[in-house]
Amino acid sequence: MATVTCGGGDTFTAKNHAREVCGAAVDILKFVEGTNIQYEALGKPRWDVRIGIHSGPVIAGTAGNIFDIWGDAVNIASRMESSGESGKIHISEKTKDYLEGSANLSHRGEIELKNKGKWSTYFLEEMK
Repeated sequence: MATVTCGGGDTFTAKNHAREVCGAAVDILKFVEGTNIQYEALGKPRWDVRIGIHSGPVIAGTAGNIFDIWGDAVNIASRMESSGESGKIHISEKTKDYLEGSANLSHRGEIELKNKGKWSTYFLEEMK
């Protein structure tokens, strides 16, 4: 299993950051679904992907030659991914609020996030 962490959008000046990041997540899942159809036809193993998204401030910088991001928002996004389901985009309520009705969501309910308590979360079904 591989984990990829992405940061995108400026929550302070770009009101549409959540739409852009969620739109990219939908595109990634569509790509993976198409690839899996081809792989299954060739007898290759499927790719299983979970995506977790949370909106919030991060600290970004380099450590030696490596660029990285740190902060509570990064940890929460990681927990969204790890508590998600294969083939789905799991988002926090804060990200849902930034979407301002521009997506179709299903309420997952409350889940327990490690060291964070209970959080109301959603699955992103599609962008409008």
